[in-house]
Amino acid sequence: MHILKAKTLGEAYEARTGNADALYLSGGSEVLRKGGRAGEETLVIDLTDLLSGGISKEGDMLVVGALASFQDLVEAPDAPSWLRKAAHGMASLSLRMQATVGGQIASLRDDSYLIPALLAAGSRVRVWGKEGGHELMLLDYVRRGGCDCIITHVVIPCTARVALKRIARFSSSHSALSIALASDGGCHAAVKGSGYAHSRGALETMEYVDDITGSAAYKRYIALECADILAKEVDA
Repeated sequence: MHILKAKTLGEAYEARTGNADALYLSGGSEVLRKGGRAGEETLVIDLTDLLSGGISKEGDMLVVGALASFQDLVEAPDAPSWLRKAAHGMASLSLRMQATVGGQIASLRDDSYLIPALLAAGSRVRVWGKEGGHELMLLDYVRRGGCDCIITHVVIPCTARVALKRIARFSSSHSALSIALASDGGCHAAVKGSGYAHSRGALETMEYVDDITGSAAYKRYIALECADILAKEVDA
């Protein structure tokens, strides 16, 4: 692979413009892992000197830099308990220390540890693109299937009440289901092989598939059962 160490966000963004196969590199747990998406001719744009991994409070919001690791979330004293729980769902300490929040969101994996919980909380993302920096709802980002912008921060309401569950065969295996509900009734789930659902109704009509994490019938059952269980939990 070819690695470009960009000097500015503008340079990094321009380097990927017109090159749909180019990848941004932050923690590297997705891009550089064995079997990952980077091939011999892939342009990898290193963002590690351009982004922050800091975590700070801005009023009632927790502002998390894109380079913050899962372990940073687990240890952050200001992080709400549901956010620490979601990050701790990644069982391997070594992976938690490598995997970044920005990389997790940008990859939009259908077995995501964080995205359903962040969606339920009403989180936003700060991004850098063609017109500079701006902010958008994470839900819009997910529904669009991502964008060509660079994620710089995630803005999370600390006052949000969120209940969540992750279902997997083993603690270190891929999630069959990651689901979160908010006290306002919002329901968001990532289902392996099927993608994202943003309501309980969507869970009922989603097309489930058989794979190594479970059968289609099993995934549908646990998705609807967990939605009902979490609805009671978040209202308690």
